Amino acid sequence: MKKIDLRNLKVYLSLSKTDYKTNENGEEFTDENGNKVPNYAIINNMHKGIADAIYRNTAGLNNLSLAIKLFNSNGEIELDEEEIELLKSFAEQNLKVNFLEALNERLNN
Repeated sequence: MKKIDLRNLKVYLSLSKTDYKTNENGEEFTDENGNKVPNYAIINNMHKGIADAIYRNTAGLNNLSLAIKLFNSNGEIELDEEEIELLKSFAEQNLKVNFLEALNERLNN
């Protein structure tokens, strides 16, 4: 069993994975107020979104069980090895790479 939390995931918006957007010279961009422009998005809660995607795009009772478990969670959740493998398999086939990396970071900590 492993506990994971899918709240507040940091999803980078570019491959450079810097905290702030930069130009080709490494200079950070600022907005009209002089604030640095983030190069990431914080996803507050991926539980329900992933649960709905699993429900819509997979088959089998194990996937349904995982989807329900994710949907009903509100924070840290405990998954067994089979559930983790189902989640990883789904993510690798269905999520964009930057979301997949954010999810894998949580699964591997």
